[in-house]
Formats: sequence, structure tokens, C-alpha cells
Amino acid sequence: MEQVFGDLSCVQLKEDAQKLFHHYTSFTAFNMMPFKDRRNPWLSFYPSLARCGYTRGHKSLLYAILAQAAGNLAHLGYRREDMLGLATGFYARAMKQLRERLQDADNDFTAILASVLTLIMAEV
Repeated sequence: MEQVFGDLSCVQLKEDAQKLFHHYTSFTAFNMMPFKDRRNPWLSFYPSLARCGYTRGHKSLLYAILAQAAGNLAHLGYRREDMLGLATGFYARAMKQLRERLQDADNDFTAILASVLTLIMAEV
């Protein structure tokens, strides 16, 4: 699996990851709340935080979002084996970043909580 991050202040995603991120913001994020609302943080705030953040918590959130999108595409039958492989890889990366982030001294838990909830939804 190729490196996902570039050297920009906001994350530059590689082509496959960019497609997964687009799928998440176009379709998957709507499933994160039991009602439709344009203020859905899973559609606006959390993806922005994941793309423009720089901490391990932000990276964990990005990987969790990509894992959830890949899992959703696999569930829909699109390149099932490939998507399951990507989902598993991104899930593992999200967990690694999350584990390392919890050991940091900084106490901003916004990205951490969003990561955890996204990973839980990826399991469902």
C-alpha cells in the first residue's frame, strides 16, 4: 500500500485514497447520523479535520474514514476483495496512529473521539 500523505499542510491523498475519501463524503458520511442534516459533522467538520490536521489523532481519523469508505464499497460489491484489503490496511493504520496518539501529552481529544466513533461504525 502506498504512502497516503504528501508534504502539504492539508493532506494530499494518492489516487485510490482520494477516491475513497470522495466516496465517504458523498455517500458514507450520510449513514453516520440517524437523520439527514446539512450540519452533519461527519460530512463537513470531521473530514476537514482529517485532511487538514497534523497530529496522530488527525491521521487516525483520516485512516478511519478511508477504512470505512473501503468497507462500504466492499459491502456494496465494488471490487470486494480489493476494498476489503484496503479497509483492513487503513483500519490497522488508524488503530496504530490512535494508540500512539493516546500516549502523547496533548489533550485535544476531538480527533481521537471522532476516530474511535468512525472505527466503531466501520465494524458495524
